[in-house]
Amino acid sequence: MATTQDETAPNTSAIALGAIAAQQDTLAAKTKKSQWWRAVLGEYPTGVALVTGRHPDTGEAIGMVVGTFAAVSEDPAIVSFMPSSSSYTWGLLQRSGSFCVNVLGAGHEALCRAFARGPEERFTTGEWIETASGDPRLADALAWFDAGIRDVIGAGDHDIALGDVRGFGVGQGDAGMPLIFLKGGYGTFTIPSLEFSPRGVAGSLRQAESVRQAVDSVAAELGVLAFVATVVKDSIVVLAAANVGGAEGAALVGQSFPFAAPIAPVFAAWSSAARRKVWEESSRHLLGVVDRPFMEGMLERVRERGYAVSVGDSLGAPFDTIVGDPDSKPSDYSRLWAEIDRDFRSLADPATLHEHVQAIQVPVFNAEGVTELELFISGFDLPMTPERFGEIRRRAVAAAAGLSEAIGGRVPDAYPRDLLD
Repeated sequence: MATTQDETAPNTSAIALGAIAAQQDTLAAKTKKSQWWRAVLGEYPTGVALVTGRHPDTGEAIGMVVGTFAAVSEDPAIVSFMPSSSSYTWGLLQRSGSFCVNVLGAGHEALCRAFARGPEERFTTGEWIETASGDPRLADALAWFDAGIRDVIGAGDHDIALGDVRGFGVGQGDAGMPLIFLKGGYGTFTIPSLEFSPRGVAGSLRQAESVRQAVDSVAAELGVLAFVATVVKDSIVVLAAANVGGAEGAALVGQSFPFAAPIAPVFAAWSSAARRKVWEESSRHLLGVVDRPFMEGMLERVRERGYAVSVGDSLGAPFDTIVGDPDSKPSDYSRLWAEIDRDFRSLADPATLHEHVQAIQVPVFNAEGVTELELFISGFDLPMTPERFGEIRRRAVAAAAGLSEAIGGRVPDAYPRDLLD
């Protein structure tokens, strides 16, 4: 006799298919959630770094790309990053007990992608040196931190790795702006661009013709080097120059250098917030830090005096050598700016300022009362007497006021009026 299936018994095939479908729905939901999680996090830009070290058994160089590097403490110095707890490379680094964080620049995108492809390609690009701990360090990393593992804290599918910093520094400065990860891709960022005057560069060149005679007159009368410069985007450009010998002044025309604090404060003292931002942020990329209280104090003194002064030797031969060499590297400018910054911070007491001044910079204003040009006077015989300094200052201020009038400018009401009497 044939048997029939009990209609009340469970259908195992249907149950199995239902379970599979439920698993697929769960997996699809998790995948969708993961994609959305990554998409939302992609709106937040993160810096990119390489964490490198040595294989604990073979001593071979190992490394991984992270977007979670962060400074945790200054005293004591502690840094962190958050690797996936299942990462094979992280497991090796954890066993080794030490690591080096290499902060990447825009020029490292190819290197970063090589690390993502596989171990055999990771250290074939770039120049590598060793930290004091023996871990590989990228020579031109924007910054690096040599650390020993302090603690590891589990956090979901990732670990929080804490490291005691044993050494740190900056690289050669050739990698450009920091590399960031944003919206699923690598990129970089730039400092705010300064809006051009409607006259643009052509207008500046026309101005150069109108101010050249005044520059020649000041240089000849005082026996000094004099030049006029303007801001073009994030650079200072010399438009006209003169000195008694003639050769040095002629060589300066067309020369350009970064518009970055503390150089050229007269362009920031009477200016827009956008221009001051360029001045500050350009300094950050050369010095690695923005000391805003110092800068604000400097600008306030410039406004009170009506002009800026500089001391020290950094704006002399070292400046001319680096600015005049087309092969100068960003690291050369960083070192130069560090020297300039030290000199500006060591400005002498006002009572003896005349003995140390290397240069005087006076603003030339446009119709809005914003600094359009800078009259720069240098080449003094030091030490100067108070009388000589007073003579140069009065002549420079008078010449700058005449130039403001010549280009249709207006001296702002807040400018020290006693200088103009």
